[in-house]
Amino acid sequence: MKKIRILGCETHWRTNGDKIVTSGVDFARIVQPLQELSKDPDFEVKIVKDPFKDNNETWESLTKYYDIIYTSYIDSPEGYINMKVNADKNNCKVVIDLDDDLWEIPKASPVYETYHIGSFPLDVVSKVIEDSQYVTTTNSHLKYDIIKYCGKQHNQIKVLPNCIDLEMYNKDTIPEVKRDKIVIGFFGSNTHVVDIMMPEYINAIERLCKEFPNVEYRTIGLFLPHIKSKLGPQYSFTLGHADVFSWASELWPKMMSECDIFTAPLLNTNFSKCKSQIKALEIGAGQKPAVFSDIRQYKEIIHNGENGYLASTEYDWYRYLKELILNEEKRRQVGKGLYDMVVKDHQMKDGVNLYAEYFKSILIDK
Repeated sequence: MKKIRILGCETHWRTNGDKIVTSGVDFARIVQPLQELSKDPDFEVKIVKDPFKDNNETWESLTKYYDIIYTSYIDSPEGYINMKVNADKNNCKVVIDLDDDLWEIPKASPVYETYHIGSFPLDVVSKVIEDSQYVTTTNSHLKYDIIKYCGKQHNQIKVLPNCIDLEMYNKDTIPEVKRDKIVIGFFGSNTHVVDIMMPEYINAIERLCKEFPNVEYRTIGLFLPHIKSKLGPQYSFTLGHADVFSWASELWPKMMSECDIFTAPLLNTNFSKCKSQIKALEIGAGQKPAVFSDIRQYKEIIHNGENGYLASTEYDWYRYLKELILNEEKRRQVGKGLYDMVVKDHQMKDGVNLYAEYFKSILIDK
C-alpha cells in the first residue's frame, strides 16, 4: 500500500537572532501531531517552516509529490495562491488549521491592530479559509464562528482537539525544589494581560499576598510592572523561550518545579470561549493543581476539588487558592487528578488517531 505523503507547514515561526524557531501554535497544531503521525507506517511526513515565500516552480514539485498539505492559517495572499493553483492542478489536498477566533479578538489585546474586522491580514485569512475545502480547528465553538464568518459548511470543518505529548512534557524531568514559600504561577504571553487584570482575579491575588507573607505570585512569559509596584518582593517573573522546544525541555520543568499552584484566568468573552484546553493539559502533565476561570473549555474537563477548581468571582479565586495554599495534601491530590485526566483522555499518542482517520478520509473525498 502506498504511503500517504503529508507536508506540514509552519507559518508562525519567529526569528531569535540567527535562529528560526517554532511557535507555540505551530507546535501544538502542526508539529506535535505530525511528528506522532510519522510513527504510523501508513504515512510519510515532512515538516517545513513557511514555504509560502517559495516560487511557483517549488510548489509545482511539492504538490506533485505530496498528497496533503497541512498548514496553520495563512495571511499571505501571494504564497497561498501559488500553492493552491498547483495543488488543484496536481490533485493535492490543502488543509488549513485555525486555533484562534481571530474575528473576536478583544480591542485591549496587543494583536487587535493586526487582526480586527476590516484589517488586511484578517481579510486574507477569511478568504483563504473560505476558499479551502478542508479546515481543521480545536473545538466546536470555534468551528461555529468559522462557519459564521467564512460561510463554510459543517462537513468542511473537522474538530481535532489539542492533545499533549507526555514524552516531551515529562513530569520525571521536573526537579524537586524545597522552599519555605508557596508560589502561585501564571504562564502565557502578553496577550493575556487583559485576563490577568480581571478585578475578580487580581484582587484575590493581592488579598492572598497580604494575608500570607510566604506567598509569591509569579508570571512566566510576561512582566507586569504595575503588579510589581503593588506586591513588591512577593511578585516575580520569568520571560519565556522563543522556541517551543526549549520551552518544553527547559522552562516547563523549571516552571513546574518552582510553582506550587497554577492559575488560568480568562475573560468571559466569545474569543476566550473559542480557545482550547491546552493550558490545563500542560499544567496537568506536570501533576500540579490549578484554579481555572469558570468558562466553557475548562467546565468540560474540570471537576471542583478533584482535578482543579473553577472560579467566577473574586471570592471563588480567593477561597480555592487559599485552600490550596493551606493544604499540601490537597495540592497533591488535585494535581494527581489533573494528571490522570491527561493520561486517560488527552495524550497525543491516542489523539493522533483522529488525524490519521481524517487525512485518510479526505483522500477518498472526490
